[in-house]
Amino acid sequence: MQEKKDSVEEISTEMKTNLKLSDKDYTNKDTTKQSINFNEHVDENNFEIKIDHLDLQEKTEILRLLEKYKSIFAKNKYDIGTVKEYEARIDLLLDKYCCKRPYRCTIEDKKEIEDQVSKLLEKKLIEESYSPFAAPVTLAFKKEENRRSRLCIDFRDLNKIVVPQAQPFPLIEDLMVKTRNCNYFTTLDINSAFWSIPLRIEDRKKNRLCNTRRSLPMDLPTIWPKDFTGNFSKNIKQHLKKV
Repeated sequence: MQEKKDSVEEISTEMKTNLKLSDKDYTNKDTTKQSINFNEHVDENNFEIKIDHLDLQEKTEILRLLEKYKSIFAKNKYDIGTVKEYEARIDLLLDKYCCKRPYRCTIEDKKEIEDQVSKLLEKKLIEESYSPFAAPVTLAFKKEENRRSRLCIDFRDLNKIVVPQAQPFPLIEDLMVKTRNCNYFTTLDINSAFWSIPLRIEDRKKNRLCNTRRSLPMDLPTIWPKDFTGNFSKNIKQHLKKV
């Protein structure tokens, strides 16, 4: 029995090394952590999981699973996948364009916006072009970073003329009934989901931001008009049917 335990400990140590996890005791059962937390906005060397509440065998199984599927976990907010079988569209009620000048902002906010736009360009999530559409960009407070760093595009004028797409969502009451006998509740947070669905080429000119230095359409829709939720829900349901 002791030989089996040693082999499990060796596997656990090997998995921890391969995953570049933080140096902590993975064999200590006396702990208060009760969750597994994947923070997608950290460097790979600081990739952290909280499994101290599990026993040695359970920890080893989790580490083995993470090692097998480590490529699907985002290491930063720009590390995303792309939907291959679907393209979203932006249909308009009126044949008109929406164009607003950039908002004024502080020097600090301007630098933050420019840094993020440059990163989006580098990752080929957006591309420079010309279009009669333009929406101003601003920053919102992001709790995880404790500062104004969330890039927000004001699509209110565009939303007024977008053809709405009704997409029913499940009732909370029905979901609660389905989970009444469950012991675990698991969530999978898709990193920057609104960047993962490509937009039809002919509609990309409508999904355009402007700032003081650049005017850019979205090659992949980073900030979506009001129908993004419906588009995403419809797409994810198709994928879940295959599971």
